[in-house]
Amino acid sequence: MFILSYVIYKYEKVELLAGIEKSKVKDVPGLAKFAGKVIALMATGIFILALVGSIIPHAGIAFIIYIIALLIVYIFRLGKYL
Repeated sequence: MFILSYVIYKYEKVELLAGIEKSKVKDVPGLAKFAGKVIALMATGIFILALVGSIIPHAGIAFIIYIIALLIVYIFRLGKYL
C-alpha cells in the first residue's frame, strides 16, 4: 500500500483509483496528493494495528473504527476534486 500511495502521490496516477477518470477530475495534482496521503495513512494504521493486535486481542474494533473514519473523510473530501 505504501508503494501504491507513493505512485499516486508522486506521479499523479489518479486513474489507479476505482471509478475515477483523469479527464473528469478538476484538480488532478490535488486529488493525487490527497489520495496518496489517505492511502499512506491507511497502510500505516493497518501496520500499527497489526502489531498491536498481535499483543492485545481487542485491537480489531479499533482497526474497524480507524478505517471507517478514514473512508468517511475520503468520501466527503473527494467531491472537492471531482
